[in-house]
Amino acid sequence: MKNSKFINAHGLEEDGVGNISTAYDMALLTSYAMKNENYRKITGTKRYTLKTNMNNYIWNNKHKLLNLYEYTTGGKTGFTQKAGRTLVTTANKENKNIVVVSFNLPDDFNTHMYLLDKSFKNLISKTIISKDTIILDNSNYKLYPKKDYKILLYSKEETSYKYYIDNNNPEKSYIEIYLNNKLLIKENLGYEKKEWSENKYLFKKLLWGLNLW
Repeated sequence: MKNSKFINAHGLEEDGVGNISTAYDMALLTSYAMKNENYRKITGTKRYTLKTNMNNYIWNNKHKLLNLYEYTTGGKTGFTQKAGRTLVTTANKENKNIVVVSFNLPDDFNTHMYLLDKSFKNLISKTIISKDTIILDNSNYKLYPKKDYKILLYSKEETSYKYYIDNNNPEKSYIEIYLNNKLLIKENLGYEKKEWSENKYLFKKLLWGLNLW
């Protein structure tokens, strides 16, 4: 997130000053937050009831798409005088996770449904490189992707990857994932050091001495 500045956690303006962000940055933040199980449960809850010895309190989620669009998994509504209507929607269909973000859009719920339908129809899932790929395997260590790198893209979009090996500090080696020649992901590679115990070394020396190695 390179174009955001937050002055508080609730998002409301204070003395005429509010948080600043972009739709793209909010999509990044939402994608990260959806990896958290508690967040997914909270944002996807349609109705919550709290019973106490004094009263029952009921909260209804204002995100209408949780009831109107069957693939919706969560999101967040918002409004301030300066920002207008803001809306974040997450949805899942056929293992495709989509995030739609809009700012200052009056007809946001219908627009989000249209964009989600379009995305599910036209986006395809592609594995750029799998976690089973061995980047390097020598006598000292092994390097490999930490996970399967999968992204959703349109058929005409191109993906690629590069990896950089630091021979002096192999645990700092990393991989870069590109979409249309634009850097999308940069993460360290998985690193596995191979240990040779002293007993194994002495056993080898013994075999060498017997000319059996």
